[in-house]
Amino acid sequence: MRVGWARPSVRADTELGADELAYVFNGFKAQRWHVGNEPFGRQWQTGDVVGCMIDLTEMNIMFTMNGEMLISDSGSDMAFKDIEIGEGFIPVCSLGLSQVGRINLGQNVSSLRFFAICGLQEGFEPFAINMKRDITMWFSKSLPQFIPVPADHHHIEVSRVDGTVDSAPCLKLTHKTFGSQNANTDMLFMRLSVPVEFHETFSSSRQAPRLTRALPRAGRWTTPSKPPLQTPLPLNSALFRPSLNSEARGAGI
Repeated sequence: MRVGWARPSVRADTELGADELAYVFNGFKAQRWHVGNEPFGRQWQTGDVVGCMIDLTEMNIMFTMNGEMLISDSGSDMAFKDIEIGEGFIPVCSLGLSQVGRINLGQNVSSLRFFAICGLQEGFEPFAINMKRDITMWFSKSLPQFIPVPADHHHIEVSRVDGTVDSAPCLKLTHKTFGSQNANTDMLFMRLSVPVEFHETFSSSRQAPRLTRALPRAGRWTTPSKPPLQTPLPLNSALFRPSLNSEARGAGI
C-alpha cells in the first residue's frame, strides 16, 4: 500500500512512485517512492492514520503518522523537497491483495483525527474542505500480465501431474527461490493461464474406432450416418486425454 500525491497525468499501468509522476509513502516497508525508493519514516500497523501534506509555496511534501511527523535517516521531516508544481497534484493511493484502507479527504474537518495536532497549526487545510458535492474518484485495477514460461526458466517450472482414478490430471507450478535461511523474501503471486485449442478432427489411438469425423461450425460432433450425440463423450476419450500417442488429437495443452 502506498499513499501520497501524484500529477493528474499519472499512469494507471505504472506503480506509484516508480516514475517521476508520483510522490508516495510505503508504510509497510517504511520507504518513500519517487523514481525509485529510499528508507523513510517507520512501519505502520493496522489502524494507523497517515497524513499526506503538500506545501505548494515551499514546494515540499511531508507525511505524518498518528499526528507525528515522519522523518528521514538524516533527521529531516521533508519527504520530498524542491518539487516542481507544474500542472498540480491529486491525492493517490494503491492497494495490494487483501489490503483495506480508508481515504479521508477532509470534507468533514472534524473527522480528521490528528489534523488539529499536526497540520492545522502548520497552516495546512484539508484537500476537500468546504466541498459539498461527492468527490470524483478514479479507480483502476491492475490485471495480470501473462508471459510464456520456457522449459529452461531459471526460477519457474511447470510440470504435469498425471491423473488417477480419483483425481483429474493437473499442472504443477513451482517457483525456486534463492537466499539464506533468515533472508527476507517477498511473496510472489502467480496465476497460470493454459489456453485450450480444439482441432477440426478428433480421433483416438490407431486400434480404437474413430470417434468423430468432423467438427461442424455449430460446435456439435456428428458421426457419418448417425444423429448428433446426445450424451457426452466418456472421460477416457481423446477429447479429455491430450496425453495419448501422437495420433490422438483433441484438447491440446
